[in-house]
Amino acid sequence: PSALTPAEIVERIRDEAGRRTRLRERKVDKIILVGDDGRVTDVVSFYDLWYLTQARAGSVAVIGLGFVGLTLAVALADVGLKVIGVEYQQEVVDTLRAGRAHFHEKGLDSLIRHHVDSGQLSLATDLESVDADVFIIAVGTPIDEAGEPRLDDVRTAAHAVGKRLRRRGLVMLRSTVPVGTCRGIVAPILEEESGLTLGRDAFLSFAPERTVEGKALEELRSLPQVIGGWDRASVQVTADFFRELTPTIVEVESLESAEMIKLVNNSYRDLSFAFSNQLALICNHWNIDAAQLVKSANEGYPRDRVPVPSPGVGGICLTKDPHIYAAVAREAGISDPLSRAGRSVNEQMPGYVAERILGFLHDHGIAVGDAKVLLAGFAFKGQPETSDVRFSTTLEIMSRLKESGINVWGFDPVVSQDVIESLGARWCDVQEGFGDAHAVAILNNHPYYSTLDVIELVGQMKRPSLFFDAWRLFPMEEILRVDGAHYGSLGFLRPPQARHDDESART
Repeated sequence: PSALTPAEIVERIRDEAGRRTRLRERKVDKIILVGDDGRVTDVVSFYDLWYLTQARAGSVAVIGLGFVGLTLAVALADVGLKVIGVEYQQEVVDTLRAGRAHFHEKGLDSLIRHHVDSGQLSLATDLESVDADVFIIAVGTPIDEAGEPRLDDVRTAAHAVGKRLRRRGLVMLRSTVPVGTCRGIVAPILEEESGLTLGRDAFLSFAPERTVEGKALEELRSLPQVIGGWDRASVQVTADFFRELTPTIVEVESLESAEMIKLVNNSYRDLSFAFSNQLALICNHWNIDAAQLVKSANEGYPRDRVPVPSPGVGGICLTKDPHIYAAVAREAGISDPLSRAGRSVNEQMPGYVAERILGFLHDHGIAVGDAKVLLAGFAFKGQPETSDVRFSTTLEIMSRLKESGINVWGFDPVVSQDVIESLGARWCDVQEGFGDAHAVAILNNHPYYSTLDVIELVGQMKRPSLFFDAWRLFPMEEILRVDGAHYGSLGFLRPPQARHDDESART
C-alpha cells in the first residue's frame, strides 16, 4: 500500500522475506506501490526506501546560515551527515571558510574548523550546483514596520530548492512563518519548479527551531523536535532523519500545527515577561523594588512562578514572533489584544529606563551635555552568553539618551569594540567606563558582572551618581554605603544611606 511510510514498507518486506524459505525468493529488486483502488501509484527500489530510513545515508543542504541554519548544519555534520551550507552573503561564507562563525556561540568555531577542514561541512553561495537528498530552509523572516511578516526569502529559497529537488527528496522548512505558509506558499512553488507531486514523489515537513542563543548546540541534542508534515510519510521520513540528533520526537497532526507551536512558545514567553514588566511600571508609583517583590511572591509558592522583570524583551525571536502570531489571528478573523498588548508593554521598558537616568540627571542639576553615562550590556541578553545585538533593548535606551544630548559610553563582555562603536557608543573597558561617570546602567545579566568589585568601581564615579542595576545583580545596601551613590532598579530608586536609617527601613 502506498499509504505506508518508508520505514513501514521496509518492515513489511523484512517480514515477508522472513517467511520465504528459498534464497531466490528473498531477493528484492523493485517495490510496487498501489493505492486504495489497487492501481499502481509508483515503483521504487529497495535502496530508495532504505536510505530514507537511515539519517547518515544521504547529503543535506541547509539554506541560510544565520543563527538557526549554521548551528543546525554543524550539529548535523557532527553526527556524521554530509552537509552543504548555502549562504547567499559571500562575506559570511568567507568567514566560515576561515573557521569562524559570524556570531558568538560557545564551541561553534572549533566545530566549524573541524568539519570544514574534514570536508564534512562544505559551503556554497547558491544551490545551482548542489545535489542533496534533504533540503532544510532556514532563512530569515523579518517583519515590516506594520508588524507584517515578510516571506520574500522563503519564496526565493523554495524556488531554488524546487529546481534541485529530485524524487524521494525531503524539503524541511525551519524558519518561523505564519500558519499556512508551508501548504499555501512553499508547497505550490516546490511542485511547480520540480514537476513532482508532494506526497507521491517527494516529502515536505515543518520542523521548528526552538533553541536559545548561547546554548543552541546543546539544545539541538536535548530539546524535543516537533514535526508536522504534508502527509504521514513526510512526518516519518523527517522523524527518522532527526532521530540521529534528537532523543525525543513530537509528531503533530499537520504542517499547520507545527507552524503554530513555534509561535505559541515565543508569544507566550513574551506575554509572561510583559506581565512582570508592567508590574515594574506599577511598582514605580510606590517606589517598590519589583525584583524583590517577585522573589517574595515566588518564595515557597508551588504554582505560577512569575518571571523577574527586565529592562525590556529583545532579540530577534521574541520581538518578532508575537507580531506574526497576531497576524495569524487576524487571518483567522480573531481579535488578538493579548500578544499586541504584551509587545506594547515590553517595548515601553527601554523608554522607562532612559527616563529614570534622565530624571536623575535633571533632579541633581547635571547638564545632559556634560553627563557621562555608561551602558553595560549591548547583547540582547547575558545568559546564555551571546554576541547578538539585534533588537537589543540597550540600543533603544542609548538612542533615547543620545537624542537628549548625552555622551554615551558602552561596554559588553562579548560584543566587540567595533560593533559597539558602529552602534553609536564610545567603547571603553569597565574601569574607564565607571571613572567619573554620572550614571552607570547594567542592562543584561552576563555572569561577567559577578566578577567585578562593584563597590570600588562605584567609588570612582562622580558625586552624586546613579548605579542602575536593571537585573538586580548587586547588593544594594553595600552600594548605598558609597558616598553619594544612588541605587536604582526597576520600580524604585534609593538615595544614599536610605537603607541605614532603621526607622525609614521599617516604614
